[in-house]
Amino acid sequence: MPNGNRKINFNRLNNQIKSLFIIQGDTENENSNFILEKPCDVKILPSGESWQLISKGDILIGKMSSANKLLNQLEKIKNDEGLVPENIDSLTNILLKNYALNSEIKEEQKKNKETLSLVINDLQKKENDLVNETIKIQSSIMELDQRISNKITRIKADIYEAINRNRKSNIETTDKLNKIIKDCEQSITTINHMLEQKSKSINSLSFLLLIVTISMGMISYHLYNLGIFENFFENYNSIKLDQYSSINQNKETSLKTISPSNIEKKTPENSSIIENNNITSITYSNRENIIDFIRNHYQKLSNRAYYDTWENLSENFISDLNLSYSDYEDWWDSVSTIKIENITLVSENNDSAKIRVTLTYRLNNGNWISDKKPYIYLKYDLNQGKWLIDKKLSS
Repeated sequence: MPNGNRKINFNRLNNQIKSLFIIQGDTENENSNFILEKPCDVKILPSGESWQLISKGDILIGKMSSANKLLNQLEKIKNDEGLVPENIDSLTNILLKNYALNSEIKEEQKKNKETLSLVINDLQKKENDLVNETIKIQSSIMELDQRISNKITRIKADIYEAINRNRKSNIETTDKLNKIIKDCEQSITTINHMLEQKSKSINSLSFLLLIVTISMGMISYHLYNLGIFENFFENYNSIKLDQYSSINQNKETSLKTISPSNIEKKTPENSSIIENNNITSITYSNRENIIDFIRNHYQKLSNRAYYDTWENLSENFISDLNLSYSDYEDWWDSVSTIKIENITLVSENNDSAKIRVTLTYRLNNGNWISDKKPYIYLKYDLNQGKWLIDKKLSS
């Protein structure tokens, strides 16, 4: 059998080997590594010149034996000159030197590993500290943002509350002014009536004085013809006539001074005044069409112009619902789409109107809901010169 350094070409000796061994593995493979798993059993014949095969052996091709593995590893071990050691002593020295070197390398690797572990731990600690600091900063930012938002909400509420107070105050002031004007008109009517009565009395007195004057004139004439008291009666007639003229003039001046036309009235915008016989009537022009007003109102809501639409609500509407501007804004912010399906004018006059509007709303969550109060009652505000939504009902 070959030794450890012997190579066998199985392709060249294939027939001879197969006559003695059962070969396993790839015989076409040029790899000459093999393992003799079982030797063949032969015996010499009595003649002493030939052999007899008793049983074949087993050979596994392509697998390296332990001896070959060891030889291959030993061939890799070289000295400082790059040569394979020639004896055991040289091999042992090389192995000891490599072992010492490997120990140093392992010790260095251990130190590096410990240092790396410390660095990693330090980085992890800094990362945790950074994460905690970031969480604190985010929490502070959220808290500050909430405080700012609450402050803005309060400021908005204060602003609109002040606006509502001012609007209510203006309405009360206007109502008081209109009441004063009405009281003045009543007083003027009473005074005119009194002056008419006094005028009648003055006319009666004037007629009586005229009769007396005529009588006195006739007497004067006769006395004048007689030449007696001529200057006296001339002076008397002059004084009487001047007095009568002065009374009538004072009456006309008084009537002119306190006539209702001389009292300044607040006239609503886009309106005209028609006066006839001291009776004042108001006619309106350029009023916004009610249906256009409703369409514009909900279009502004779609455009998030909440302040403009808030101005379209009457004090009665706001107070009945106990509505604040922030609640009003929050509700319409929850609506993504406003759909007007139908608008019908039910009734209208100078002061009020009733209109039926079919509305559906699409909420931010995707649900559609119908407005359960389609009837909108409006009133016309003379002070603002515009329609106001006064209430919404189901019928």
